[in-house]
Amino acid sequence: MEEKEYKYEMSFEKVQKMAFSGITRASRFIKFAQTGCYDLEKVNSYRENGEIISHDSTPPIKDTDYLEWRNAFLTWNFNNAVNEVVESFFTFLEFSYVILEMNGRKMRVNSGDVLAQVIKREQDRIRSELRNKNKLSALSEKGINFSDDEKKIIESFNEIRNLLSHNLGIADERKKLEIGEGKITLRWYYREMFIKFDSGEEIEITSEPLKEAGTLCMRPKGLQSKEINLNAPISFSMVEVQQIAWTFYLLVIDISAKFTKALNPETAIGSAIENS
Repeated sequence: MEEKEYKYEMSFEKVQKMAFSGITRASRFIKFAQTGCYDLEKVNSYRENGEIISHDSTPPIKDTDYLEWRNAFLTWNFNNAVNEVVESFFTFLEFSYVILEMNGRKMRVNSGDVLAQVIKREQDRIRSELRNKNKLSALSEKGINFSDDEKKIIESFNEIRNLLSHNLGIADERKKLEIGEGKITLRWYYREMFIKFDSGEEIEITSEPLKEAGTLCMRPKGLQSKEINLNAPISFSMVEVQQIAWTFYLLVIDISAKFTKALNPETAIGSAIENS
């Protein structure tokens, strides 16, 4: 069978959706946590003498057990939400690097099926090699540079990736960040919420009624930190999860803009096509 020449072109929009899909899944975990707690509160309405009355032969549920199970349920959901955001973001970084490394590369194969296998094998090789490097440094070499705040955020969450997925959410000494201080410090954007009017005036949100209609806006204002002691469980509040998801959304938007400058936009659209 005669070989044909193909040029590798992967859509960056598809890679971008990888990151956004993680944020979407995180929102579902938040919703699940809210719904579950609402159902627990409905059960809680049947309390009598400080205990939940069971409607079968099992013993009543004590207050202490109820709170323990509720907190464990919330922790499981919120940790999964953060894990979805973080894992999808790092997959986004890896495939962004793959595009910068491979787009425009020409290959000679004798069929589309073989081409798909070659592409998959090459993508896996590049991603595997990248995991042994500093991702931010590797991307910087390709023209995507990161601010100091972006580096602090991304590097801090890289420290807990495996802990959330494979270590039952326990911070241990396999991670190196600030290990000498006996803790891991996570960082994300603190978001300021304010009202903006058509005139350009901005005011803080208060309980006072507005004199005219305005637009609710948000913007990052510095970094927020969360310290996690070693050998202690990692947990997040719902507000923290929302802030973290919003932070990584901003990171994806910012990196996408830098990516466009680093790569010829004409090669960032489409798929592996026959070079005519």
